[in-house]
Order: sequence, then structure tokens, then C-alpha cells
Amino acid sequence: MIQSLKQIDPEIRKWVARILILFGIAIAYSPYWIDSILEKEILESMSGPMMSVGWWILGLGLVLYFFNMWLEIKSENKNTD
Repeated sequence: MIQSLKQIDPEIRKWVARILILFGIAIAYSPYWIDSILEKEILESMSGPMMSVGWWILGLGLVLYFFNMWLEIKSENKNTD
């Protein structure tokens, strides 16, 4: 899996990580800001699953972000040697 991620363009990986982080934050914290939009019954039934999915998306985005940083540091070290 790491080899297949390395083959993707670094700029695309960065944008995907940023988008996942932003969506993860928006979904994980949506019960707090979406309160004024939806009715209370709908919000209570959806808040648990939405927060879980949001945290997973946020976590995936952070893993991809740190993976990108690790690859950049690794490539810089190879270039200096």
C-alpha cells in the first residue's frame, strides 16, 4: 500500500489530505454548528454516527498528511547524501 501511495503525485496527496482533514473536522463537529439547521429529533439520531465518521475521516486525513511529510523528509535526505 505504501508503494502505491508513493506513486501518486505529491501535490495530489497533499490536496487529498487537506480535503479529508477539512471534511473530517466539518463532519465531526457538525452536531455543534448544524443545531440551528436541523430539528432536534433528526440531530439526536444522526449525531453519534456523524461524529464517528467525521473522526475516522479526520484521522485518515492526518495519517495521509504525516505520510506526505515523512516522504518529503525522506526524499530531502536522499538528495543531500
